[in-house]
Amino acid sequence: MATINITGTIQDAAGTGVQNVLVRLTPSAPDEGSAEAIGGVGIVLDQPVDVFTASDGTFTAVAVVGFRYLLEISAIGFAREFTCPSSNIRFDLLGLTPFIETATDHIDEASGDNYVTLTVKASPITTLKERYDQLVIEKSATIDGSYAALGTPTTLEAGITFYEVQDTSGDVANYYRAHYLNSGNSDVSQDSDAILGASAEENLLITPDELKELYLFGAVLEDDDGNEFPRRMFEHYIAAAADWLAKELDIHLVAHDHVRETYDHYSEDYGSWGWFQLDSYPVIQIDEVRFQYPSMTDAVVIDSDWIVLEDGGDSGIVQIVPGQGNIADVLLIPGALLPMWSGASGRVPGIWQISYRSGFEPGTLPPDLKHIIGMAASIGIFNIAGDLIAGAGIANKSVSIPGLSQNIGTTSSATNSGYGARIIEYQKEVKEALPMLRRYYGKGTRMVVA
Repeated sequence: MATINITGTIQDAAGTGVQNVLVRLTPSAPDEGSAEAIGGVGIVLDQPVDVFTASDGTFTAVAVVGFRYLLEISAIGFAREFTCPSSNIRFDLLGLTPFIETATDHIDEASGDNYVTLTVKASPITTLKERYDQLVIEKSATIDGSYAALGTPTTLEAGITFYEVQDTSGDVANYYRAHYLNSGNSDVSQDSDAILGASAEENLLITPDELKELYLFGAVLEDDDGNEFPRRMFEHYIAAAADWLAKELDIHLVAHDHVRETYDHYSEDYGSWGWFQLDSYPVIQIDEVRFQYPSMTDAVVIDSDWIVLEDGGDSGIVQIVPGQGNIADVLLIPGALLPMWSGASGRVPGIWQISYRSGFEPGTLPPDLKHIIGMAASIGIFNIAGDLIAGAGIANKSVSIPGLSQNIGTTSSATNSGYGARIIEYQKEVKEALPMLRRYYGKGTRMVVA
């Protein structure tokens, strides 16, 4: 296997090299308890390699290309996990790979074209710019396939950590990865982990374009230099609004899978045809209902034809109505064997497991919930836009030349936003609508008579 040298120098406050500083290189598996092997070679996880700095403070540690490691220098508080690159590298540059936070597809409503917006984090930017000056995005149809560069590289700028790159020929099924490039000597960093393009959950509820057209119409959504607000800003406030409303109503707004959620058995509920109140609703579908008594070696899966989802799933109530089947079905007949398991308490804990999907699929979010998310998301953007109406931090300004003067006043002040009226109106509508939404969608408000 190929190896490379990891080098560095440790100095004291006066700039003098410090001898005998411990540098520890430990193999680090990708997941806890798992092993890693490349080309038929494996590295023992619990045997770190210790090296010590020379008299001038320098050190060299040897690592195997492609393997994951943790480099620790306790004397300077340094600890960083990384995948070993293919060329010699300074220790402070280890692990300096881009991180693709999102690769989100969007649809241009005017043209109907799809495109993918990638948000990439480049950090720490000061250290990065010591060695690299460009960010390169690549895409591939498969995760292990051939990757091709996406457009021209993006220039790394001092003080800028997040970068947005668009794939105008975007197909959400593509995989994306990134690396840094030094355009002067063609040196490149390691590739980031590949990420599959996908629709952001919050954007399935309301898109930034819908937010602009329906709730921010008429507002100036630009900074002092005429640059449009970044799409990341709109997506952030949509995400925050969707998360806030989900917590207010205590329901999943975005479709969510629940795998083998556990429920207790109550004899009185089973007398009502196996009545269950699921933890999350509205319920889109029931995937599986099964039970297993502690003395049973295998679980019994309930026939899907026996499962009745009340109210189309809105209430989250499931009942089991036995039908024809095999001999195990006798256990499920009310008044037969199953209630005997309950004992004196009438309860057997955790023998039922239900797998289901709850929330709202893309495009099915009710208009009233979408309306609340739109108004709540707009408030933060109006606050920012209002501060910039006459310039950042300016409430009034005047321009004068001999014989002519102009005064411009806005509603901005130390305590009021330039779009304060819209904000107040949206806050009022949200406040008035929440009680009704809690009654209709929220938990703990439904009464079921069995």
